[in-house]
Amino acid sequence: MNQSHISKEEWLSKIGALKNSTERILNLSTNWSASNGWDLKELMIHLQAWDEEYLNILKGQILRESYIPRF
Repeated sequence: MNQSHISKEEWLSKIGALKNSTERILNLSTNWSASNGWDLKELMIHLQAWDEEYLNILKGQILRESYIPRF
């Protein structure tokens, strides 16, 4: 498994960026729409799917197994 060192400052920066983007998403108005036509519900579904896939990748790394996405 390829592991590269990330400094504490880099982790804190990444955590700050995640908190910032989460706050921005949670404060979108209910009638928000993206340039691709997605509404807020579609954005949330998309983000949830990414989160689920990322968690599966992490679980695979913990078990030292390759993760093959479900389609």
